[in-house]
Amino acid sequence: FIYWEQYVRLLEFFVRAAGICLGLVLVVSVGTLASVRSAVVVVAVIITVFIQVLGLLCLAGVKFSAIPAVSMIMSIGLTIDFTAHGVVAFLAAAGSVEDRVREA
Repeated sequence: FIYWEQYVRLLEFFVRAAGICLGLVLVVSVGTLASVRSAVVVVAVIITVFIQVLGLLCLAGVKFSAIPAVSMIMSIGLTIDFTAHGVVAFLAAAGSVEDRVREA
């Protein structure tokens, strides 16, 4: 590739990669958490963090290129870690909803 060719379809590839990642997170979360509702919560939190990171990049004046795009996709993977562990702790806890939130 010539240097400028990476920018021609970067946004298209970025949106596709993010969508595939989020779809796979949903499928794997449903399988591992055994709860569709919990999997939807995990994906909703990931989308929220993804939008926040994208907004922070815009506020910081970072121009969209291959490196920020890869960083954004990686943020999905990093967000799964703490989100899924929190949901698993909530699902494993006993008691009322308030008790489970405190324990998780």
